Amino acid sequence: MMNKQDDKNYSNVIIGNSDYDQVLFDSEKIVNGEIQCLITGTSGSGKSYLTRNIIESLYAKKLGIISVIDSEGEYLSLREKYDFVILGVDKDTCDILITKENVHVLVNRMFDHKINIIVDLKYTDDTNRREILSSYIEAIIDRRDCSP
Repeated sequence: MMNKQDDKNYSNVIIGNSDYDQVLFDSEKIVNGEIQCLITGTSGSGKSYLTRNIIESLYAKKLGIISVIDSEGEYLSLREKYDFVILGVDKDTCDILITKENVHVLVNRMFDHKINIIVDLKYTDDTNRREILSSYIEAIIDRRDCSP
């Protein structure tokens, strides 16, 4: 995190305001894997708003490939404004069906073709959701480990 005086870098993203200044972060550090981002909070505290703000800023700045794991279907509307391919378990609400068996192939295509993804897991049970997510995260880690 940094304050407004550090906003000399194009990759800085405004994520909120404090009592004194804007709150920024260097999105290139997230894209480069230097830092990770975890957003937590109580219901109604602005987690989804902050997440959407970060996603839209990263997209606008063309910083890396964006992968959104959406367990409640709240980020599908990003597609109305931005280029995202929807991976999901319901053929009526997604572009490509995702299973634990095809996850590695889909992740490789995402990286190879620089495709932004929303993984929509709203229409599945907890067991299937965990299996797909586990395979998805494993595939991303495997891909990052072998990337130049």
